Amino acid sequence: MVAGLLIIFALSALSNALLMYIIAHFEKTKRALNLFFLCLAVFDFLFTLTLLFLAVEFLYHFNCVFGEAAFKIIKGAFFTGQSGGLVLLTAMTLDRFCTAVLNAWRPLTQTVSFARVLCVTTWIFSMAASLRYLLLPENYEYYSLYLPSGGLGYIMEDVFLFLIPLVIIVSCYRCILRTVLSMPHTRDRRRKLMLLFSHIAAFVVCFVPYNVLVCYKRFYGMSGCDANYEMLYLTSYILARSYCVVNPLLGLACSHTV
Repeated sequence: MVAGLLIIFALSALSNALLMYIIAHFEKTKRALNLFFLCLAVFDFLFTLTLLFLAVEFLYHFNCVFGEAAFKIIKGAFFTGQSGGLVLLTAMTLDRFCTAVLNAWRPLTQTVSFARVLCVTTWIFSMAASLRYLLLPENYEYYSLYLPSGGLGYIMEDVFLFLIPLVIIVSCYRCILRTVLSMPHTRDRRRKLMLLFSHIAAFVVCFVPYNVLVCYKRFYGMSGCDANYEMLYLTSYILARSYCVVNPLLGLACSHTV
């Protein structure tokens, strides 16, 4: 598990840092699209940094070695990077749907001011939502980046930060896919289809198994989990964290073709 987290950390840090460098130095940062992907890469990079602390947690067998204040800061950064990336990705998917299917909003979404407002709003939302981790009581149950916590608040978190984005992303790309299928049979059409399928498959494969298993553990508790469940949960956890490796590159490729 530790080796897997370190590999994901290295690949994700390298890919996101490279993407930020390319956008900042070789692409036009005054383009709205580039600002979207620059912000997305920053979210993923922030999330990636917390994987190092997660690896330390595994080395010490889930014993909190950072102290209460440090753990809360790490947990807040973890949640900010994860939730901010998902919210921004959902907003960008809606933008693609409106421009590709409805042929609307294009003049607005191509403006730098719109991109700045959306990015700043996403940062404010994700940071405000993560403030609750700074106010958590002293309870060992919360002192883990790996083990999910229970409670109504965390169930609502699953609904708003997984289920709703999943429905929006799958529905939008389904409509975009129908639009692409109506195009003439060309090499460009095949390329678009492959990128669309790759984007949807990556999101579903990485996030659906993990969130389903998290919901199961929150509803049934540790007593309903056996060794087979723990192995499935561990595998799904690695898949979910690996999404930050391919997320910016897949999104950038799709945006240039749809």
